[in-house]
Amino acid sequence: MLQLLLHTPLWVGVIFLVLTVLGIKQSRVHATSPGRLLTLSILMVGLALYSTASTFGMAWLPFILLAVGFVIAVGWAKQSLSTPQIRRLPSGEYQLAGSWLPYGVMMTIFFIKYLLGVLCAQHSPLLGVSAFVGVICLLLGMLSGFFMVRNIAIWRLMRNDGHRVN
Repeated sequence: MLQLLLHTPLWVGVIFLVLTVLGIKQSRVHATSPGRLLTLSILMVGLALYSTASTFGMAWLPFILLAVGFVIAVGWAKQSLSTPQIRRLPSGEYQLAGSWLPYGVMMTIFFIKYLLGVLCAQHSPLLGVSAFVGVICLLLGMLSGFFMVRNIAIWRLMRNDGHRVN
């Protein structure tokens, strides 16, 4: 275990610290714009796409499973999402209730990516097991889709407030 940590690049620790700071901020009531939320969503989807491509190559099945996971998360959100924890502020920003859930999701994505990096470095045969690839890709898609959930809630509020939603 110690050897694993000693061979981990320094930038991985920096990403861990940045995600920790972001997670702590997310745990408190905070105001944000739809653009900032969309940026976070795009970054998380981009990370999932990059992880999939860099680990499993450009095979079509991992990307289909990633997309299915994303659609499952967003579809669930559209069906069950309520918006009381989000309210529009006079400034045009939206106030979100604090939650540790985004931090948990970011850390889960981080540790999945770390695990995949370790398995790649070790040339693990597990990376060729279809069931493992499927579960990882579905999970990454669902976790990435989680970040789109708040965007959907804000778009609903904007639509209900009479704002044009693109």
